Amino acid sequence: MKELKKLERQNGSFKLAGFAFNKLIKKALLAVFCFSVSFTQVNADSSKKSDDKLKTSTEILTNDEITLANQQTVVSGTVSDVDGPLPGVNISVKGTASGAQTDFDGKYSISLSNSSATLVFSYVGYKTKEVAVSSAGIVDVVLEQDIAGLDEVVVVGYTTKTRGELTGAVATIGGKDIQQGSSKDITKSLAGRAPGLVVVDRGGFPGGNGNDARQIFVRGRSTTGNNSALILIDGIVSGEAELSRLSPDDIASLSVLKDGTAAIYGARAANGVILVTTKRGRTGKPKVSITTEYNTSSLAAPVRLINGREYATYQNEIIARTGGTPEFTQAQIDAIGTNPFTSPDTDWFDETIANSSPETRHRISVSGGSEYIKYHVSVDSYNQESLFKSGDVNFKQDQFRTNFDIKITDDIKVGVDVSGQFSDRNTPGIPTNLIFQSIYQSLPTDVAVFPNGLPGPGTLEFGQNPVLLSSNKTGFINQDGSNLRGRFSFDWKLDRLVKGLSINAYAGLRKINTHTKDWYTPWTYYLYDEVNNDFIPQTGRGREGPERTLTERLQQNDNLLLNATLRYNTKFKDNHSINAFIGVERQKDENNNFEARKVGGFPSASLPELFSGSNDGVSATGASGVANRISAFGSLSYDYKKKYFLDLTLRSDGSDIFGSGNQFGTFPSISGSWVLSKEKFLENVNWLDELKLSGSWARLGNDRIPRFQFTERYRLGPSLNNGTLNFNEPIPNTFIQGTDGNLIFGLTQGTEPNPAVTWENSEMLNIGLNFTLFDRRLSAEVNYFTETRDDILVPATGDTPLYLGLSAGGNDLPNQNIGVVENKGFDFQLSWNDQIGSVNYNIGGNLTFARSKVIEGIDPPGLLESLKQEGNPLFAPLFFPTNGLLISQGQVDAQNQLIADNTPTGPPAFVSREGDIRYVDTNDDGVLNNDDRVRANFSNVPEIQFGIAGGVQWNNFGLNFLFQGQARAKTLVYFNSVVKPKHLFDGRWTPNNRGAQFPRAFGDIDQQSSDINTSLGDTTGGQNFAETWLMDSSFVRLKELELSYTLKNENTKLGADIRIFARGFNLFTFFSDIADLGLDPEVTSYNGFAGTNYGTLKTYTIGANISF
Repeated sequence: MKELKKLERQNGSFKLAGFAFNKLIKKALLAVFCFSVSFTQVNADSSKKSDDKLKTSTEILTNDEITLANQQTVVSGTVSDVDGPLPGVNISVKGTASGAQTDFDGKYSISLSNSSATLVFSYVGYKTKEVAVSSAGIVDVVLEQDIAGLDEVVVVGYTTKTRGELTGAVATIGGKDIQQGSSKDITKSLAGRAPGLVVVDRGGFPGGNGNDARQIFVRGRSTTGNNSALILIDGIVSGEAELSRLSPDDIASLSVLKDGTAAIYGARAANGVILVTTKRGRTGKPKVSITTEYNTSSLAAPVRLINGREYATYQNEIIARTGGTPEFTQAQIDAIGTNPFTSPDTDWFDETIANSSPETRHRISVSGGSEYIKYHVSVDSYNQESLFKSGDVNFKQDQFRTNFDIKITDDIKVGVDVSGQFSDRNTPGIPTNLIFQSIYQSLPTDVAVFPNGLPGPGTLEFGQNPVLLSSNKTGFINQDGSNLRGRFSFDWKLDRLVKGLSINAYAGLRKINTHTKDWYTPWTYYLYDEVNNDFIPQTGRGREGPERTLTERLQQNDNLLLNATLRYNTKFKDNHSINAFIGVERQKDENNNFEARKVGGFPSASLPELFSGSNDGVSATGASGVANRISAFGSLSYDYKKKYFLDLTLRSDGSDIFGSGNQFGTFPSISGSWVLSKEKFLENVNWLDELKLSGSWARLGNDRIPRFQFTERYRLGPSLNNGTLNFNEPIPNTFIQGTDGNLIFGLTQGTEPNPAVTWENSEMLNIGLNFTLFDRRLSAEVNYFTETRDDILVPATGDTPLYLGLSAGGNDLPNQNIGVVENKGFDFQLSWNDQIGSVNYNIGGNLTFARSKVIEGIDPPGLLESLKQEGNPLFAPLFFPTNGLLISQGQVDAQNQLIADNTPTGPPAFVSREGDIRYVDTNDDGVLNNDDRVRANFSNVPEIQFGIAGGVQWNNFGLNFLFQGQARAKTLVYFNSVVKPKHLFDGRWTPNNRGAQFPRAFGDIDQQSSDINTSLGDTTGGQNFAETWLMDSSFVRLKELELSYTLKNENTKLGADIRIFARGFNLFTFFSDIADLGLDPEVTSYNGFAGTNYGTLKTYTIGANISF
């Protein structure tokens, strides 16, 4: 309405004064005003300007008052998503050309010619929503992100694409899905969320890191080395621990590049790439969001061990097996639990582990912006206590994030992102897995804590009582760290030079500092003197012996990443589009570490400071290193009519990990897709929205191997004897004997160099099919993939001449790029989204199957075929095949003969009896020995992982759930003690339970196989277990459940949206044999043992979010 110069209200009517152009003024007024309006001509003449002369208009309003009755229906309101108002949303009236768009604050107003109509709300990346209206009024609409939508923006390598433009296998997880999880380790909330992404929860220890916390793989494992995916957070290379500790509310989206789409990252992409994008501000008024949560956690699979009387019975059965005298009389068994001083009945889990532990999280964020500056700022605080009753184990973390986007000119924009994490973790001085092992090894007939509160001796030597080991009375390990990150980006559009040309650059900085204080001190426990009714103090000790010891470590890691790209986008002849870029990248990693240690001389356990220790037991060490990488890369994307798509990428990486001649590698990829649904033969199929066929091929690399393998290496220091310094048995050239009798460290040659060492190479092929049906309510994606990984770096095997002084077993021979592994499988996802009245609902599932097979180069020469890894999955363990239990004397005699025939020079160390495990003579050679072992056809990482997720929204209520499971995985069940789980005790063989599931009473982890190994001279240990204990770790778990209620701002006095929610995590586990034993099917150590780690957690959360 530029023509209007003055508008004032007088006596309920509007008056227009002095306008120069009044053509179609009636139509203009009707479009502006939404009620009956009258207007009167003020000036006698109205004219418009033309050729610098005023002319009288040919259309003059009369002096009569004209009353206009606007008969149109007007609807207005606000359009928003879960994060707030959405500017720029398109609103149209279905079946007409009428339309409108939301303003800066997400508000809209639209006139309807009919009293009833249907409004269509559409926005890129969101589900289109239709709302029927029949009268004027306010209609507020909340849009949901459209995961299956063709216009959804997906982050891929150094760029973004809409989902319809993708030519490869890319899985995405929205920030909303991640935020629904109760676990504050967000990596665990990813399990079951995306096809191709395999996440295994290995334990819930506060602030846990590494393989004892979780394992993340993209489409399984393909190498004997590092299988971890490359993780980039806003373009900066990061680790799993950094991802796990991100605030879930700061994540906008997560993309998983599973095939050739990862090739743009070259030598680091063979294991897949995970791209995390954090939230940014958007145009609109400042939005403040405050969240507070309280969690309570317990073990997802609590262990029930046998009690004192059951233990005594079981122990007597073990002794009776060999005809010995029972350890416990019936009177002693009956007395167990009657006297806490002399005849206790101790539940070591109950004494050490609490029923639950608390966690709290508080967060505040502010986001918004104008045309020139947008911002997202957040602060998050998290505190997690452990399940140890001591209360001395916890993890705290504070973090902040500031993301700014600044418009300098219409062509130049810059981004300034700064974030930081500050953590403090307090743990016992004893490794957590040893604490849990000590629980299994402690007898229920020994005292944990006397009634007067004094700690008892426990079962293990030197007073290693689990109650004490889990407290700071034995020392502590305090680790505090900081992780500061900065990202500075620059975008310059060069349309004035060449339309579609632009320059993008960014610099990423990451600085990680960690300070560890490792304090060990002997402790005090007590023995009870029954005669004198007295308690006698004793000194307990553990890993460091009788002296107090303090070790302090400082570690610093600095990373610099510089990236610049030149981009060109164009479209010609309306049907052809090209998007291309070329770029260069430089990365530099520096690390420094220092360690100081003092042994003895500390006057008090309350003074853990280096200055207070003895200078006689002082030592210090340190090291530093620098790694560099330079890269050049390019990408070309072409499409014709949005029907045929082609992507080409090429990257060249140079790394100082490798020697001259092997420092550079080239990694190409090609992918394409064909949208069949746009072909004429399918365009009239009404129920088909999209059908797309895609394929990709790529060659990628993996350079995450130990450094300096291409050059000479030396060892510095004295002789090592079983890991202990030994100055009395020197190895020549290891140290120098000085003239004064002092020993001076010297050098000795280390592992032989391999100048030809290079990165692993991966050749990937992927074929995919995507379709959406029934107005995009049903969507699906299926991918078949195959990968061949060659040049895998494996230890050298074989013999060398003695005069060379080299030994493969002594790690003197260099590693070689000779391993080959094949990995094949498929993944798919299927989802349904619909609305019935006021109820919106969605349900979907995904599944990943990935099976690896060793082709060659992994096994030493001369190994029996049945023992080889070749032809079997990676990391498949060896085991003794079994055939149930020995249930007759004939079976017993036959097995004893097989064992005796293997020990012709003397009696066998082991004699089978009825109820024992029945072993199989696999090779039919008439003896039982190590040659009868075979490889399992699974490893401890599942070949199948799946998830089923869904949600229902009705009015202000919301319900979301996730079931997650796995299959085709095995776990070695760990029971290295006579204290067994209750389920195993109840299901053991006895003369009265001859059809039992488990063998008769035994004391070792795998019953007879340990004794069989001894009789055969086998001491390998850890690999030679009976098949009985190699258990299926398949399961289905209700992973996440959330119930929420939202009060909209118009219904609250605060003028804010209030969301109240309750969540559960790891709630129920189904179809798991291992869970029946009181163990979690996911929680195994890295080599596949169950029951040795801090378990996974079942978590309940209540919380609230206020947004205004």
